[in-house]
Amino acid sequence: MDWIEEELRKGLMQLMCLGLPWAPPGDMMQGTLMAWSAAVRHNRVWDQQMDGPRFHAALLTLMAECENWPTPKLFVQSMPPRPELKALPPKPVDQAKVQKMIDELGEALKW
Repeated sequence: MDWIEEELRKGLMQLMCLGLPWAPPGDMMQGTLMAWSAAVRHNRVWDQQMDGPRFHAALLTLMAECENWPTPKLFVQSMPPRPELKALPPKPVDQAKVQKMIDELGEALKW
């Protein structure tokens, strides 16, 4: 079981404890986990460091706000946005080197 299935397993078990209408029967939880895992992964790439906290936050949101058993689509929609990554600082530019390259290119393009 990878981190995605583990997060979903814990969240789905907590949702089951709420007794929400339309919840799957307890003996269907393994199949429910498999279906959610497949749906959540479909056409997406997740990163544990960036998305693990988002999975947890989305599951807490579902537990706090849902009146009926949620869908994987609602789970994904409940995720907070990914944290913004800091941009790398620009590399210093050696203007003399750039000018030399431009001059060399200009010479190479002459007939």
